[in-house]
Amino acid sequence: MDEAEPLARAQLAQSRRVLGNDSPQTLVAINPLGFLLLGERRFVEAEPLFRESLEGHVACAAATTPTP
Repeated sequence: MDEAEPLARAQLAQSRRVLGNDSPQTLVAINPLGFLLLGERRFVEAEPLFRESLEGHVACAAATTPTP
């Protein structure tokens, strides 16, 4: 796991830089880092990542769902 965290952080940083924070691909890229931290019982660090991902997906869905 020691090697995985820097890679997950680098991948997320690149996704944010290239695609932006609100991109669906970036929102998906948040989860691997969150799950790594969760697996290491680093809950305080993992929670904001999961919240960001969830809130971003909800906003994305709301923006793309047609209203009747």
